[in-house]
Formats: sequence, C-alpha cells, structure tokens
Amino acid sequence: INIEMEGLLPEQINVRRCFFSNYYAATTCTIASLMDSGIIEGLYGRGRLCFTERITEGSSHCCCCIKE
Repeated sequence: INIEMEGLLPEQINVRRCFFSNYYAATTCTIASLMDSGIIEGLYGRGRLCFTERITEGSSHCCCCIKE
C-alpha cells in the first residue's frame, strides 16, 4: 500500500512516506489511525497507537509508538 516505515516495535515507528497522506486530511488520518489501533489490539490483545507527529499535520514524517 506504498507506506515506508522503520523503527523498533513497540517503542518507535517512523513512517517516512505514506500514500494516504496525499489524500487524507488530518482528521481523516486520525480516524484511520484509530482503526489501525483496533487491528493492533486484536492481534496483540492490548496496545494502541500514540502519535507525536503526522505527515497530514505538516510534519515530514509520522512518529508513533504502541502503548499499553
């Protein structure tokens, strides 16, 4: 889906390129991230994505981690 990411799970996830950032507004990105958090919780039984930076909010990359 043309998303380039790197990092060490669960402490750090950096997304350098995201196809969706060209089309999503910041609010839409936040809602999509909530769905991703649901997937993570379903796979691991716990955790949620916590973002500190987002491409859709003007940052050069997204930065997040998985919190308990």
